[in-house]
Formats: sequence, structure tokens, C-alpha cells
Amino acid sequence: MQIINGELYIKTKDEKKIKAAQQLGIQVNPFDITDDGELLSTKANLKLINGEGTLALPSLVSKIGMGAFSGVEGLKTIIIPSSVKEIGDYAFSYNKEIERVVIEGDLKRIGHYAFDQATNLREINLPNSISEIGIFAFRNTQISEVTVPKNVQTISVLTFGNCSKLKKIVLQEGLKTIEGNAIGGPVESISLPSTVTSINAQAFIDCYNLINIDVSKNNNFIFESGKLYNKNRTEIVFITKKALANQNVFEINDGVEYFNTDISSYSGIKKLVIPASLKSISAKILPSSIENIEVKSGNTNFISENGILYNKNNGQLIVCYSKNTNVTIQEGIKSISSYAFKLSSGIKELTFPESLETISGHSLDY
Repeated sequence: MQIINGELYIKTKDEKKIKAAQQLGIQVNPFDITDDGELLSTKANLKLINGEGTLALPSLVSKIGMGAFSGVEGLKTIIIPSSVKEIGDYAFSYNKEIERVVIEGDLKRIGHYAFDQATNLREINLPNSISEIGIFAFRNTQISEVTVPKNVQTISVLTFGNCSKLKKIVLQEGLKTIEGNAIGGPVESISLPSTVTSINAQAFIDCYNLINIDVSKNNNFIFESGKLYNKNRTEIVFITKKALANQNVFEINDGVEYFNTDISSYSGIKKLVIPASLKSISAKILPSSIENIEVKSGNTNFISENGILYNKNNGQLIVCYSKNTNVTIQEGIKSISSYAFKLSSGIKELTFPESLETISGHSLDY
């Protein structure tokens, strides 16, 4: 038996206990809980929220099931008892009034989209017992400060994305991977622990005030002049807004082989200079303001002709930046990459060569 919000409940399958409880006016099995302790999504869950908007979970619950409280109105404070080991996918998503979450026990997992779009959530403690936080888990919340648990090895896609109040995020030893758009908000400085070995090129793209990445404890990355490189300087992982400000010409450093950092929002860039070392670049990450692309001598991978950048090794059209209304793609080109025409929306007539075999998705959207 358990008292919840002033009422006595009993969870049992024993017929004698059920009969006795009913005779005494005790509510029997009011919530849909599986034998494994998973609280399922039903209207009965609303009984667990008191008049002040606080959620009280019965100790029988070991997992808050998928969507159990998604979109619920009037829920302001959540107390996660020690019995709960997992918050399921979408458990509290689209919950506009949640302000505070208190985790009392050794929670293990926070599911995908668990607090996604909980736009008033300001405070949550994340114990080190947590080993997994799903994608989009805290997107669009109002969290201002967070310490990622030491047992979490990956900050997934948009886990802390679009957090408009996030000014401080502490990454602990044990973290290995930071995925695309993982963190977003006004955070100004991030310190990388020694264990981080992989950072997606889009990981910090939404950290619009980020000016410093402390790599003093990490030997896998180099931060210099507003640019985050891998340890061999063959890839630029991130460029701060300050480093790109007021640049009419953007020149990729010599030695860089892979450039996948999104600079599409920097409309002041008119010219892109590709070094001899570059092997890979995507049209998607380029700003639409580019009017010229220069390929330095010695580069055996790319050629820029008549307003088009080609990869001459695999016969691919990378991006067209021509401002002409009539564009002819040169013979020998076999494929057109995604977003290939995002820089040249004024084309009225486009002539394909006989050699063309493949047109990738989104290439002609513009």
C-alpha cells in the first residue's frame, strides 16, 4: 500500500487483497504499471500530480514509460524517487510548465526526447549514476547550468540543443564523443576533458557566444586563433563567430584536408580560398554570399572553372557559384552533390553532360 496525494492505494493481483481493499474503499491498481515496474501512459497518471503541480510517483515505479506525462498541463515540479532507474523516451516532452526536476536516486538513463520542448524547465540535477542521455533530451529548455554525469560517454544530437539560457556546461572525465548540434546556447567557454576523442563538425555550431575552448587537458585537439583543430591539424572542427567576423575572404589553412564546419550563416564572406591540401568539402556548409572560389596551385582534388567547383578525381560537381542565368556542366562529370546549387539561385537554364549518372537529394532545391 502507498499514500499518494492524501489517498491510499494498493497495487496487487491477489484476489483476496483486491476484495478486501474494495470493501475498505481503497483504490486498487489505479495506475497502469507493468510487472517490471514501468509506468505506462494513461490518464490515470494525472492522479499522481497534486494541486500544487508536484508529481509524486509510487515506489513501485522503476521506469517512467514512453510519453507517460508528455504534454500534461499543470505539472511544475517532478520528484524522481530512488526506485526509478529510467526515464523513458518522450516521458515529459512538450510539457510547457515544468520548472524543476529533482532526481533522488541512482537514475541510469534519460531517454530520447525525454524533456524535449519543456520550455520552462530551469533546474535539474544529473547524478553521476546516469550513463545515457538520449537525443533531443533537453532541447529548447531554460537550463542555465549543467554538469554532464561522468558516466555519460556521448552527448548525443541536440541533447542540449537550443538552450537559450545555457551559460555554463561542465564536461567530466569519461566523456568520449560530442555529436552534431549537441550543445546550443550562450555558453562562452567549454573545457574539454582528456577523454574526448571525437567531436562532430556541427557539435558547437549553435553556441553563438562561444569564444574559448580549453584543451589544456586534452591532447586530441588544438584550439588556436578561434579555430578548433584535430591533433594533426588536418580538420577544422569548429570556428568561433569572432574568428569569422568581418571576413570578406575566408582562406582554409594549409594542411587542412577535411572542411565540414558550417559557416553558412556568415553572409559577409565573398570569396573562399581552398588550399593545396584539401580533400573534402560540402556545399551545404558554405554561405550563399560566396561569389568566387579559388583553388590554390598544387591541389590535385579540385578545380574551379566558370563558376563551378568540381572534384576532378571522382567526377563530382561540388557547388555552383555562378551568377549566370545559363549554366553548362562540363563533360565528364558523373554526379552532382547535395545542395550543389545553393549559391546560384538565379539559374534559368541548366545543361547536363551526357556523362552525368547521379543527382543527389536537395541539389536542385534552389
